[in-house]
Amino acid sequence: MKSRSVRRKVNVGREKTSLFTKVILFFLFGILLIEIFVTWNMISTIKEKVRPANLDLVSISDSSCIECTTVRSLSSLIENNNNTKIKSMRTLDFSSQEAKSLIQQYGIQKIPAVIVTGEFKKENIVFLWGQLKGRMLDTAVVIEANPPYVNASNENKEGLATLLTIVDSSCKDCVTMDTFVSSLKQAGVKFVREKTLEYNTTEAQAWISSQNIQRIPAIVLSKDVEAYDTVKQFLIQTNATQRQGFYAYDATTPPYINLSTGKIVGLVSVIYITDSSCSTCYDVNTHKTILPRFGLKVVNESTYDINNTIGTQLLAQYNITKVPTILVSPDAGYYLAFEQVWPTAGTVASDGWFVFRGTEQMGVYKDLSSGKVVTPQQ
Repeated sequence: MKSRSVRRKVNVGREKTSLFTKVILFFLFGILLIEIFVTWNMISTIKEKVRPANLDLVSISDSSCIECTTVRSLSSLIENNNNTKIKSMRTLDFSSQEAKSLIQQYGIQKIPAVIVTGEFKKENIVFLWGQLKGRMLDTAVVIEANPPYVNASNENKEGLATLLTIVDSSCKDCVTMDTFVSSLKQAGVKFVREKTLEYNTTEAQAWISSQNIQRIPAIVLSKDVEAYDTVKQFLIQTNATQRQGFYAYDATTPPYINLSTGKIVGLVSVIYITDSSCSTCYDVNTHKTILPRFGLKVVNESTYDINNTIGTQLLAQYNITKVPTILVSPDAGYYLAFEQVWPTAGTVASDGWFVFRGTEQMGVYKDLSSGKVVTPQQ
């Protein structure tokens, strides 16, 4: 009897252990299933996020505008993106009834244009519409051309600009407007007509009068440049005035021709004053490397020692007490950067010449009032 009781207890213990093991295994299996599900769900989510968006493209172009931005240049940016998969693509001519219906439906203003439907709201592709300056609607993204383009409302071609450059080719030292024109072209401006005029011709004089041009060289731009956003902002920032459908910009940086006087301004002369008896004084030629930093067009240079007649006269005329030094002709005043910095370097004489008096800024100099050579303290 006793042995039976023992065997029964052992069996009960075994059954309890087996049940506990089964519970633990079931619990672990449940955790494993959850982990498998979570992992599968994460993988599926990641795959869905990186999956290319299925898109349908409808392009509208105007075959009559050969100068316009091509519709291909718009659609290719979408086609070649790794996050897109083009399911269908077709092109409509601006003159077709279907194209006009879509233009009205999506409020399209510029042709060519591309209408994107399908999974255009997919997370991995939304950023592209911002880069392409696309207009996102509930049912599509509309991407319209940069100029030149056809105005969808009136069918006019916009952004096809005219450029006139007015020059005096005899002025070899005059500034050019080339940098300005290059910046316009880099901004995307399409010039379909470019012409250069000599300022003394009848045609140029007519433009000078109608556009109130004060300086030569100058450029005249047709109002078509307004179609370009960056140029339009520039026109606003510079308070440009439109006259008879054109904008004019004349030279602001010398040398240029002042039409009110007929003279070239900004051609600078420099006089270098030395003292041959001061062998340790700074080299006055150092100024030759400094003046060009302010954009000065130096066309004439002279050097005089204080021990010769002209040098002595210059000392007296401009009350010079420290040498070496330089004198810069009045035309330097047309250079804004130079004019702004000069008060820290010297004075302006009654005849307009700029007299350098900051000799201690350059190094060792001679004080003529004491006759001593001075080494500035560092």
